[in-house]
Amino acid sequence: MLVKVKKPDGTAATIEMKDTMWLEIGDHLPDGSVVIELKYPDDIDDDMEALDLY
Repeated sequence: MLVKVKKPDGTAATIEMKDTMWLEIGDHLPDGSVVIELKYPDDIDDDMEALDLY
């Protein structure tokens, strides 16, 4: 999963994180970076298919 973060020095960067990690916007990473945007792959998730039924 691609994650856009704001580093402690104020710069923004896009980093690759494991898909098994649960992240939300505003989370602080161990290096002090803050998650500002989550970019998920274009593949539809099994959970999203269930939402289409409603």
